[in-house]
Amino acid sequence: MTINITQNNDLTITLTWPEKYQSTYHYIWLRDNCPCCRHPQTNHRIIETSTLPLEIVPIEVSVDETLKIIWPDKHVSFFSFDWLKKYDYTNYEPYKNDPIILWNRSNFDQLPSFDFSPMLNYCFSGKKDNSFNKTLHEMLEGFYKYGVIFIKNIPTSQIDVIDIASMFGYIRETNWGKTYHVKSYANANSVAYTNLSLFGHTDDPYRDPIATAQLSLFIKNSSTGGESTMCDGFKIAQDMKLLYPEYFKILTTTPVHFYLKDKNNIFESIKTIIELDCLGDVRCIRYSNHSAQPFNVPVDQMYDFYTAYQMFASMRENPKYKFEIKMNEGDFYMIDNTRILHGRSEYSVSNGERDIHGCFMEKDQILSQLKLNESKQGDYWKYWLKMARY
Repeated sequence: MTINITQNNDLTITLTWPEKYQSTYHYIWLRDNCPCCRHPQTNHRIIETSTLPLEIVPIEVSVDETLKIIWPDKHVSFFSFDWLKKYDYTNYEPYKNDPIILWNRSNFDQLPSFDFSPMLNYCFSGKKDNSFNKTLHEMLEGFYKYGVIFIKNIPTSQIDVIDIASMFGYIRETNWGKTYHVKSYANANSVAYTNLSLFGHTDDPYRDPIATAQLSLFIKNSSTGGESTMCDGFKIAQDMKLLYPEYFKILTTTPVHFYLKDKNNIFESIKTIIELDCLGDVRCIRYSNHSAQPFNVPVDQMYDFYTAYQMFASMRENPKYKFEIKMNEGDFYMIDNTRILHGRSEYSVSNGERDIHGCFMEKDQILSQLKLNESKQGDYWKYWLKMARY
């Protein structure tokens, strides 16, 4: 392989590859990324970048089986050609999020649903067999792509939400407890603990950071009413951006004050309804009308804010976007609380019972298992680029 090198006057080196294209690298970048200056187990840098001279220039550069560079402190770096091509930022591809699957009424039937039977042995013995591993991977992949998964036929007399959570990671304890029961209580400190209908919302936007995954196991659901509702907030945001770009901009730039106070806690957060990530993609939906405080918007913008806010709300409840299902005893769902808006219809407290055993988790920790599985199957760097959303 013949590779030509050119040392430039702007503190860079250019490699001309046999394929006739060129790659240019800064000396500071090469010194900072010397492959031998990484911890052998963690792959973390062991040289502090800020201590390197910005205008560093090597004293010798050569090409043989690798690119060899001798630095002023006599440190020698060897860069393989595969490595240099892999991290070629001259011909780079920008970071991008791995495509997810947005959904509305047209593809409700694609929402991932699983039978619990492959997971039983693990819950009883803690042992993971091939069936468990395959099903878990499909669950994690479905959760990432759709923001929601369903599991059916869970024996609630033997399995509770803690057992299910252990398959995915660790529970995040909140003021609601490590776990909680959603049912109608006297002196409720949240409308969730009544029998009233709930419009679509995300949970606990008054937290900073919010809990990013919610797990719900239906212990009993024999009451009249109480159908569960969901919609894909990312899909609504995408359609709003296309159809009503001025409303989308308002909801991505206008801060809203979310607040909760009870006898033991005060939580508050000031965030936008739609949050974008550093790539410009929708990162988080925060919509909880019952915990939003009086809007504080400049007087000449207040009417437009209400227009945008109500448009999002009407789309959230539109049958085009809203999924409604009667969950039965032994049914379970896990939702991405930064994406999926959930709610319920009103239910009777005199006719049957409704009791949901729930908990919160963090989706980055949940999805670390998916990343780990992918890293065992291929190139983690490529996978990391795809998973940049998280």
